Amino acid sequence: KGFSPPGLTGQLPKALGLTVPGGLNTLEIFQAVGERVSDINPAALTLALGTSGAMLLLPKLHPKIPSALLAVGGATAAATALGLNVAKIGALPSGMAAFQLSALVLPPIESLPALCSTIALIYAMTSVETLLSCSALDKMRPTVYKYNADQELIGQGVANMASAAFMGMPV
Repeated sequence: KGFSPPGLTGQLPKALGLTVPGGLNTLEIFQAVGERVSDINPAALTLALGTSGAMLLLPKLHPKIPSALLAVGGATAAATALGLNVAKIGALPSGMAAFQLSALVLPPIESLPALCSTIALIYAMTSVETLLSCSALDKMRPTVYKYNADQELIGQGVANMASAAFMGMPV
């Protein structure tokens, strides 16, 4: 439910069926799109508008409708059934990547203070967010089970280490 100019400019060329060079900033992307207006793919534009419209209107019909899922699924079905010439995501992976340990590479010593402060900030923010979420859940649905803050943070730490083993994004 958010909006950001970089998010828009990253998706705009794709929604119009255009290709723009990588590494452009927001204004340069708008300029590149403006220069290629005559190359807009009508099928891609129609699918983008239909998907956006469905995502906006379906929740008004019923709030429990998974509008994003139906909109993207409908666009995919329409593109396939009608044989539209639009860019597709490609083949989805059939499973998880194989576990593979990589060599441990330590950053240069001069970058450690900045790196450690960033890690500490992210750790603090995610820990507080986790604890606030647990506390809010306890207040929303009273049960005999009360969360254990130590257990939550240990679980989060273990999950972060496991995700790092698979080159995942820790949270």
